[in-house]
Amino acid sequence: MIPKLAVIPAKKDSERCPGKNCRLFAGRPLFQYSVSYALQEGFMPIVSTDSEEIMEYCRREGIRYVREKVNDKRMENCIHQVLSGISCKMFAILQPTSPFRRAGLLRQMAEDMEKGEIHSAYTAHRIKMIGHLDGQFHVAHREQDARKFFYFFDGNINAITQKHFQESGTLFDNDSRPYLNDFPCCLQIDTEEEWKLLARLSGNEEYQGLLASEGREKRICIVSNKRNLKRNYSAFVDSCDKIMRVNKMDNLNSGLAGTRTDILLISCFYGYLAFSPAERHMDMLPEIPEIYFNNEELGCSNEFACREGLKNWKFMPGAVHRSTPNFTTLSKALCLADYLFPDAQLYYLGDTDMNLRASGSPKHHASVENAYIQSLIDHGRIIPILEDEAGEFYYSSPLLPGSASSESPSMKEEPAEDIVIRHPQWTDQFHIEGKRGRRLHRNDAAVILQHDEEKLVLQWDNWGREEFYEMEEGNYQYLSYHCTSSINEVNKYADELLINPCDGTNSVWLNFRHPFICMKYHQWEGLLLLDRMCLDIEREIRKMPSLKSILLTGICKDALVALILAVRLKKDFPHLHMGVWGCPWPLDFSGKSPMHQGKYISPAHAQIREKKTFSSLFQHYGDPLAILRQETSSGLHLFGFYSSNPHWFCDADATKRLEPYLTKTYVHQAEGNEEIAHVHGKITQLVKQKPELIQSWMKEMFQKMIQSECGENSNKSVMSISA
Repeated sequence: MIPKLAVIPAKKDSERCPGKNCRLFAGRPLFQYSVSYALQEGFMPIVSTDSEEIMEYCRREGIRYVREKVNDKRMENCIHQVLSGISCKMFAILQPTSPFRRAGLLRQMAEDMEKGEIHSAYTAHRIKMIGHLDGQFHVAHREQDARKFFYFFDGNINAITQKHFQESGTLFDNDSRPYLNDFPCCLQIDTEEEWKLLARLSGNEEYQGLLASEGREKRICIVSNKRNLKRNYSAFVDSCDKIMRVNKMDNLNSGLAGTRTDILLISCFYGYLAFSPAERHMDMLPEIPEIYFNNEELGCSNEFACREGLKNWKFMPGAVHRSTPNFTTLSKALCLADYLFPDAQLYYLGDTDMNLRASGSPKHHASVENAYIQSLIDHGRIIPILEDEAGEFYYSSPLLPGSASSESPSMKEEPAEDIVIRHPQWTDQFHIEGKRGRRLHRNDAAVILQHDEEKLVLQWDNWGREEFYEMEEGNYQYLSYHCTSSINEVNKYADELLINPCDGTNSVWLNFRHPFICMKYHQWEGLLLLDRMCLDIEREIRKMPSLKSILLTGICKDALVALILAVRLKKDFPHLHMGVWGCPWPLDFSGKSPMHQGKYISPAHAQIREKKTFSSLFQHYGDPLAILRQETSSGLHLFGFYSSNPHWFCDADATKRLEPYLTKTYVHQAEGNEEIAHVHGKITQLVKQKPELIQSWMKEMFQKMIQSECGENSNKSVMSISA
């Protein structure tokens, strides 16, 4: 919530004084004086306009604005439109046509409203009565003799609390307090003659002090790596005093986000180093005045800086590092700018929803970072300047009930419902009324985009979109999912690709030579996202014009995911050699397998079968043998891998069931029973600790995929690896 908002209505057309709002007045556009006065009085200005010229000026100067769609003369409707996207405690209307204002007057109105003395105020010119009023003639030759006064609203300042405006629907009422406003502040520009009069007055030194000075603060612009910009922001970005960018500085490639870089923040981890020197703009680094490295990669950063001969580099201040644990680089950059430039105005060119950025990063904590960014925006510390297709600023501020136009038709009331939502960072009751809902124990509200027997899709007011799946009646589980790809301009011409569906925090293929795609998701529930996974993989595959072979790898349930994805990919890319390396293969969930009556997946996952959402999913996908018998699986190469530990006989048996379809089997020879509880962890360790061995397996599998035929394979072989 913005505590104090100032609305500057600046329409394009004026019948008696055309284009007056953007005319130069004493060297500046007329509406700019109202913007400057708002900042001077501690109010956040926002311009409401239908003028492309004024909007372009606002974009260039970093002034908030909304595209006005109201086509009538009522000021209330203009205010309704502005407040439909922004909430505040109080707001003021500063009409551009009255540029002379007394310093401190709006601040005094705000203080009186904060004390609860008034809820509405306006500036007025007091007139003693000489003439008829209500049918009676009043005369007072001296002001001290007057019995009645008329307080004439001069259009200079009008302030009101948002609560009272929503309740009353009007800007004035009987309890509104007038604040006396003397000449020339009571004058307004409505005609050409009045324009000429005020233009002459602006040259009077006595009145020049009533024009709010520009008072421009130092401007710092933080530019994200966003590429798909819709407008050219270069003029504004390069006009700022300091420009901070992050990591690869992708925005430079667009040509729409300026050319200067004064400060660079780098997270020197494998993802950054995996890109080519050209993509990381390495030639620019020695010339950048200040380079900060993320403190979470100390050793790697120091080695990188020394190897590249960088001189103007340092680690982030400790206060910033401690304030941003596990934040993505962009959020750290905002915190760093806030720390380095406490007295400057910060601008941010990029999205204001962390769910849209860095979704593949293990440091991705959207809700926490969204709340942090939102607080910076709400308090005016950061002004976002990225616009949507309509040319308006995107704000994540929540909508307030009743903030829509008073002429909107009333909606039919729908029954309320309470459910439970389980999120990685919280569990809370969620109250649903119609198309909106809110958390019970925190002031988080959302628009409900979809709500049915399987899925709940929310567009949170304070951050982005999230999906929840119903695990049992009335209980919904959040499904986190990230797809990471190492495909870049250098390796996109490779002919082999690894795909690893993995729900852990570590990918065992990160240090391999092959380009890879890694999907991370939330345990077994992630199987509900198979369609989304397939689309992400297909998008990445199309980046590799020379690709010939794909090997999908998986442990436990990930083997089933790998198999399903391979069958789908084989259908869409029949020219590619497709293989799956898996351990162990999940069993038939129906329990009807001849060898495994009553066995489900593994002893630790029997409870999975009881979850509501999996009944239809595993009826279709539950048995890998059934999948391989389908005609669509023709031409698919299968490689098995399991442990010989006696306790895990179901893994070995499940793999042997697929023997007719296996090109090769790899067996991990266990030592005793010490691995009973950690067999899958041992497999992961084996892959990590013996990279040369695994590399030889991968090479062998890719070769067999090209050389051999799959199906009823008579050239099967088994390789045993001791513990």
